[in-house]
Amino acid sequence: MTDNNDQITGLLARYCHIVDNEPAEIIADLFWDDATLDLGGLHEGREAIVQAYVDWIARRRVKTDQLRHMIFQPAIEIDGKRATARTYFNADGFAGPDKALLLVRGIYRDELEKRDGEWRFARREIAVLSAS
Repeated sequence: MTDNNDQITGLLARYCHIVDNEPAEIIADLFWDDATLDLGGLHEGREAIVQAYVDWIARRRVKTDQLRHMIFQPAIEIDGKRATARTYFNADGFAGPDKALLLVRGIYRDELEKRDGEWRFARREIAVLSAS
């Protein structure tokens, strides 16, 4: 059986692949229905989280070719069925009419909960530290 740390690390990695390629509804499946997303403002609940990703996809992802989110070793602290994780990320791709290299660096600050044996995001803050 996979331990909690491995399950959380797997969730963090799945997010990167899903956010690069899948529709907003699939991204939102990584969050609990009562979760909060801080992505340029607070979005509370599944409907608001789906809409936040619909907007992000239209504003950013569709304009970026070969988008890749990559995470670095997360700092995970587990307390029973709750956990926190702080994870640095890079996202890159080719954007704009001249397809210039885009590089975004940031940090994910997460609160996670385990319900019915599954870890998902209860709260996710996405903080961009630099972008070029």
